[in-house]
Amino acid sequence: NTFRVRFQTENSVLHIGNKQNRIPALYKGHEIATHGVKHLTLARCPMTDVVKEILEDRQALEELTGEIVCGHAYPNGSYSPEIKTLLPSLGIHYARTATDTGLYTHPQDFYEWNPTCHYNNRLMYHAKEFLSFDLPQFQYLFYVWGHSYEFDVDDNWEYMESILKKLAFHDDIF
Repeated sequence: NTFRVRFQTENSVLHIGNKQNRIPALYKGHEIATHGVKHLTLARCPMTDVVKEILEDRQALEELTGEIVCGHAYPNGSYSPEIKTLLPSLGIHYARTATDTGLYTHPQDFYEWNPTCHYNNRLMYHAKEFLSFDLPQFQYLFYVWGHSYEFDVDDNWEYMESILKKLAFHDDIF
C-alpha cells in the first residue's frame, strides 16, 4: 500500500494540523509517495517548478516519517516525457498515473505506472475478477488508486472496507 500525505503551504511553513506526531505510527509498514506540495498540474509547469514541487514534498515527508520516499503519484494525472526523464535524478523510482486500465498487469514503464482502477470505478467488479484468476504461473497485480479524503466526501469507508475484507486472508495475495 502506498499512501500520499498531503501538505499545504502557507508562508513556506508546512501545516498538517495536530496529526504530525501520529504520522510515523499510522503509516508504519506502508510506503509513502510524493504528490506535490501544492498539487500542481505538472505538465503545465516549468521544469524548475516541477523539481521544487517534488523535492520539497519528498524532503518534508522524509523528515516527517524518517523513511526514504522514492515514489510519486502524478497530481491530476499530469506528466510528460520530460518529467518522467527528470524523476530518477530526484530519487524517484516509480510514478503512478491516473489512467485506469482495467488490467492486472505489471507496468512496462515504472515512471508511467497505470493502475487497474480508481476505487470508485467498478471496484467490486475488478475485485471479483481478480479473485477469479486461477493461473498461479502468472503474477497478477490489482492496483487501485484514490484519495482517502474521497471516502469521507463520498461517505463510503464501509464500501472500501468490504472490498478489503473480500481480498484479505488469501495465501496468494499480498
